[in-house]
Amino acid sequence: MSIRQAHVPWIQGYDFGVGVDLVSTSPMARVVTDVHRAAAAGATVQFQVQRIRTTSDLEEALDINVEASYGSALFGAGVDARLNFAKSVRVQTSSLFMAVTASVKLGFLSIDDPQLTADAASLVDRPDIFSRRFGDTFVRGMLMGGLFVGVIHIETQSSSDTENIVTELSGTYGLFSADAKVKFQQLQTKYNASSFVQMYHEGGPVNLKIMDTTDPNELLQNANAFLQSFKDTPDAVSTAYQVTLAPIAIARGPLPLNEADIEHAQDVLAVCARRRSFLLDQLNGLQYIADHPGKFDFSNGAQMPEIQTAAANTQTDLDLIAQCASAAINHPEHAALPVDFAVANGTVFPKAVMPTLLPLSKTGAIPAPETFLTVRPTPTYNVYGMLLWAGWAQRDEIGVVPEDQLRARLIDHLNQLAKVPTDHFFQSLKSVTLTGKAAIILFLLKTRICTADQLKTMTVDEQRATVITRDQTHSGRSFPFWEKYGDSDLADAALNWAYKLIPA
Repeated sequence: MSIRQAHVPWIQGYDFGVGVDLVSTSPMARVVTDVHRAAAAGATVQFQVQRIRTTSDLEEALDINVEASYGSALFGAGVDARLNFAKSVRVQTSSLFMAVTASVKLGFLSIDDPQLTADAASLVDRPDIFSRRFGDTFVRGMLMGGLFVGVIHIETQSSSDTENIVTELSGTYGLFSADAKVKFQQLQTKYNASSFVQMYHEGGPVNLKIMDTTDPNELLQNANAFLQSFKDTPDAVSTAYQVTLAPIAIARGPLPLNEADIEHAQDVLAVCARRRSFLLDQLNGLQYIADHPGKFDFSNGAQMPEIQTAAANTQTDLDLIAQCASAAINHPEHAALPVDFAVANGTVFPKAVMPTLLPLSKTGAIPAPETFLTVRPTPTYNVYGMLLWAGWAQRDEIGVVPEDQLRARLIDHLNQLAKVPTDHFFQSLKSVTLTGKAAIILFLLKTRICTADQLKTMTVDEQRATVITRDQTHSGRSFPFWEKYGDSDLADAALNWAYKLIPA
């Protein structure tokens, strides 16, 4: 398989035709003649206000895309500022995080017919020197425009207070309505909540600033100023904030050496990127409990030393992820997945084991135990069984409604609960595979591990990885052990420990 095109943030040194080492995203010497043109004119403007529940949600708002960059950008030089902003927010589920995002795409500039430079052409017969000088990809296109992301962190006394604030603000957009400041101050007093505002932008006015870090309306004002600047002086405020890297091979040049090694290194970086986001959420949650023990009830047997140990080991896992990614960048031919990398370095991954019990919020973050199932559900893992488990069909429909209609009904629901690569993704699956995907989704939904809104933002692979991680935590068995299981088996194994999380 050939090297894939990648989309990464712009960094200094990137220009049209400049060679790039794909794994590290480092700029090299110019390898292709710069003859670029603009695509069709016209700006694309997006504005969104959303609730942030995970680090991955914030990374997506920051236009950090594991799939589009194949993990390269997330450990290379081009995304440090965005990642540092995401880390500084410290997303965790005990508080409320909201984001306002504005992006402007003015146009895409691209080299349509890439030709090697004279210097590059002269080294076609010396692939060893060629790759060291020019890398394996080149800057083919640039997306001009700008990006603005503002985040408000609302610190509450409990998760139930968080949900009450969301409700009283009439949903997401209430934070940024015209009377938001007065209403928000009233809610802060009522729930004894505090807030902190943060902002990040690429392009736009250079004088954007927050005068009152407790006023969420300032985010909206700055976002509007950001958008207005592109209307008034687009050429002055726009920047190249994303570039497209294409393989040098399309410029009639030599095929990059060790193409398979490079592709494997990209896959390793993509895995590391996803695990890092998950581990950051885990660390933020554990650290929040350790830093605010007074907000939690430990009477259920939860132990602070176990929580502190899990937090320390989660940090160790994050350090190993960084080392694993660095090794893949520096030595693509030896790139290894985190589990194998750990073994090769005399340690284990993951090292962190989540505590068996976590404390409860003091003000009723979790409903009373009697509202949950006490008997393990036993769904049947076929199309009929998934529909019945989800409540999307009645028993008297089985054998009456044609099977193809029931399958279509299941697919319609699943399309609303996953980020799929194509509109016909679920439809293309065989029934046994479709059933497995449904089992994973329904398990996450039924146990409230993920909401429907969260599932919509996750690929089926990310949903599967979430169940594997939970199975790993509760069983003590390694991530690779559970990776061997099929989707239906994973969900069924998880029900052995999770059925008490399912409301009756």
